[in-house]
Amino acid sequence: MPSKGIELLQTYRILCKLAKAIPSPAIREETWREIRQIYRDLYKRNQLEQLEEWSQSKLFWLKCTIPKQLWPRCVVDSSPKIDNVSKTFVFRNGKLEETMNSSPYEYKRTVDPDDLRRHHELLRRMRFGKVE
Repeated sequence: MPSKGIELLQTYRILCKLAKAIPSPAIREETWREIRQIYRDLYKRNQLEQLEEWSQSKLFWLKCTIPKQLWPRCVVDSSPKIDNVSKTFVFRNGKLEETMNSSPYEYKRTVDPDDLRRHHELLRRMRFGKVE
């Protein structure tokens, strides 16, 4: 596991790259100078906890203000990856259970076949979906 100093330097690099992606030149330069100055001051004073809090809040602010299309590749690649696993919670037998591979068509297994047949008859009788 990397030390806190190495993580802060990686965050510093990401913040600098995000600051360079700000569309407005005046705000871009001001933000970049602010990041450099605060990192230098707090890192020299060895106030790593304050520096970490500030850098996380600044990172959040930059991600909110910069359009996602302008984000540098390092920011896009650093976001946590989810392997298309969606968690679905189902209430069964009075308990809340988590299911990993839930199909959106799972409800068909619990529908009464007579109710489904009656529903299809009504749709057909109303000519739902048919154009004449």
